[in-house]
Amino acid sequence: MNVKDWQQRRNQLDRMISDSALIFQVYKTEYVGMELYTKREFINKLTMPASSLKHIEILDTKHSPDDQIILLRFRQKEEP
Repeated sequence: MNVKDWQQRRNQLDRMISDSALIFQVYKTEYVGMELYTKREFINKLTMPASSLKHIEILDTKHSPDDQIILLRFRQKEEP
């Protein structure tokens, strides 16, 4: 992915996700846990070149009336 594609992807995610979205990463461990992300943090996570992105599983989403994501729950599946 070149810089232009990378910036286009970031802009696309910025339009898709509400500024006030609640974004949770859920951990399935011995103890249940979660981490809260801001919109910026989540966009940074998704646009970092990393093989672990292939293992993100979306658990739940909710959209606003204008179709922006306002709630997103995901987990990072274990890499094989």
